[in-house]
Amino acid sequence: MVLSKEHVVNQIREAFLGVKRPPDEKVLHFPNTGDELWIESFLGNTETDWIDIGPEKIEYECSALTVFSPSAFVYYLPAYMTWVINNYTTSSSNTLDHTLYDLDLTGREDISRRIMGERFSALSREQGQAVLAFLKYMSGIKRIDSKAARSAI
Repeated sequence: MVLSKEHVVNQIREAFLGVKRPPDEKVLHFPNTGDELWIESFLGNTETDWIDIGPEKIEYECSALTVFSPSAFVYYLPAYMTWVINNYTTSSSNTLDHTLYDLDLTGREDISRRIMGERFSALSREQGQAVLAFLKYMSGIKRIDSKAARSAI
């Protein structure tokens, strides 16, 4: 079955419906280590629903998924995935490929695999299935690093 863009976006929206933003002090996996630099656009945000995150912030903060705590990862990941699906034909932002890299455990050092595993463990089964659908969809897109999407699957 070939997944349509609309199907994948709807699956992401349904799976992550109701996920709320953690407070600023719980956004970083390792607070007070300088990682604030990678998420400065998100600090102090007042939105509480990931659907309301400004697309310009996602486009700008290409490395944010690497520093989020597990609860922040669950909150921001659907915004990143839907942004990638909706913008891969028009944007040249590093966010396109970095989102895929941040879902791929292949070739990672043990510490990175452990940290990423903590983030992935915070996903529900339904959310994990939505991530898989996203990766399958993106694995067929030649404009981005579809190899990373295939590897993450």
